[in-house]
Amino acid sequence: MAVLSMLAFALGYLVSGAVDGPADALIYSLATFATFNLARPEVQPQGTGIETASSLEALLGIGMLALFVYTLGNRMSRS
Repeated sequence: MAVLSMLAFALGYLVSGAVDGPADALIYSLATFATFNLARPEVQPQGTGIETASSLEALLGIGMLALFVYTLGNRMSRS
């Protein structure tokens, strides 16, 4: 599910023209989903729509990571 979300957002960034190529779109999407900065100043999409999409992707990433950690903790505590 997480991989599909990152790929969908990367495709959106690519189609909108916010990034230069597919590799930059995937890298930007991964960094946004995982909420960390890769220190690549050349990949900084601009625009209100892109900033909103990036924020939504970051929230989705945080939520999925929290759900994964919660589920893993429950499984380990039952073993």
